[in-house]
Amino acid sequence: MSPDPKRPKVVKHCPDGHEMQMTWRTCPQCTGQEPELITNFRGNADATVMFTPDKAPLRPVEPPAEAAPPPRPKIKVWELAVTSGPRKGERIELGFLPGARPLRIGKAPKADPAQRHEKFEDSFMSREHVVFMPMGEAWLLQDLQSTNGTAVNGEKCEESWLRPGDEVRAGQSIFKVELVEKDAPQ
Repeated sequence: MSPDPKRPKVVKHCPDGHEMQMTWRTCPQCTGQEPELITNFRGNADATVMFTPDKAPLRPVEPPAEAAPPPRPKIKVWELAVTSGPRKGERIELGFLPGARPLRIGKAPKADPAQRHEKFEDSFMSREHVVFMPMGEAWLLQDLQSTNGTAVNGEKCEESWLRPGDEVRAGQSIFKVELVEKDAPQ
């Protein structure tokens, strides 16, 4: 005998809301085992089926939570921390290698679109004092024939390869070379 399409389908649910066959006493989804059967089941003919909201509450289906975006990759960026002089406490980003542009420092550095410039109100600094040049994976410091010279780690020099931790003196200003980890640009 096929079910009458005009009659509503009788559906049974466990307390957690899983659909069950009428002959099951236990829910296989909840127990993880074969369902326990009702031994004296007589079908729907004379059975009264009650649905109580407190036993099987309807729960709205919630969309899956959005996954957090993956963390941005980190890059190492070369910076100058100004530890002495008129701009003490400032940080100047040299940039990350390769791809950074040269940085020229002085009292009145010349405008050059291929380079970045930092002006210092330091009376012991020359107009064009020093340039920091990116060279492959490192930075090269070049003194620009300044009047008072440039020193790296206390030694006067015209040119020096820089490493993290080096101290550069130009005029009254002292810069500490640092390699800082930052989020990569988007």
